[in-house]
Amino acid sequence: YILVDHSIFRTFNKGSLGAPGSVAYMFNHVGLVEASHPDKAIDIESEAIEAGAQEVEKTPEGARFISEKNDLVAVTKALTERGWTISSSEFGYTPKDPMEVSEAAKKEISEFLTDIDDHDDVHRIFPAMK
Repeated sequence: YILVDHSIFRTFNKGSLGAPGSVAYMFNHVGLVEASHPDKAIDIESEAIEAGAQEVEKTPEGARFISEKNDLVAVTKALTERGWTISSSEFGYTPKDPMEVSEAAKKEISEFLTDIDDHDDVHRIFPAMK
């Protein structure tokens, strides 16, 4: 399942996808902060707790902090004050129950997501796969 902007549905056969937003219940609407820190050995879990984020994931560039929507500004400010460089701070979606997919399927899905991401009406894609 993927959550995409409503305008992209014009690209697909509406009968096969259902109503726009039909899988929205499978996602949490959250605050997402992508950031990096000069100290690559920093404990990102401690930083998340101190900043008020509910979850954190390591990324190649640094970390992705996940907060309640109402806490997005406060988490972004706290991370900045703690020496983090913020690359993005926005509302987004995380899957409630991420799906395991095989490596072969992951490759095929990634190619599909890249193709639809190139569409002018697509702004963000939030996949529900691990």
